[in-house]
Amino acid sequence: YLIGRGEVSLFLVGLAQNEGFSIYQLFDSSQNGLDLGNLIFDWDTEEIKEKFEDLILETGNSNILYIDRIELLPQFRGVGFGKKIIKDIIFRFDNSCGLIILKAFPLQLEGSNVIGRDEKWTKRMQYKHLVQDEEIARSQLYKFYKTVGFKQHLKSE
Repeated sequence: YLIGRGEVSLFLVGLAQNEGFSIYQLFDSSQNGLDLGNLIFDWDTEEIKEKFEDLILETGNSNILYIDRIELLPQFRGVGFGKKIIKDIIFRFDNSCGLIILKAFPLQLEGSNVIGRDEKWTKRMQYKHLVQDEEIARSQLYKFYKTVGFKQHLKSE
């Protein structure tokens, strides 16, 4: 039974480094991956940027799990499925990565010009019924992710 959909990526940074692959190439497979890589790595040195170094070093694991999006159909929102799904993702991948990062962006604010957008799915999601004020939507989303255990380390999404 379909209740929603999501997109997560596990970047095996440690394996890429051990096998001599470019970290840039690892993250260059998608625009979202490249955006994440730009945030975390200095491409000139392929080293982790200082603001993320402590987060990754304390775990001893340089692999990164990226939760790009989680979408729940309207009838499944507000009853705990979102928290359960995120906690299950974390449980499943916790031993595989040193950093779990997500993009906390209210999907109802994406706009209609997203490349590859599935209009049928967008209609089912009923984004127009969600909060459209960007500041309020972001605040609600940040509070939600905080209840699941995420911390905001940068003043960005």
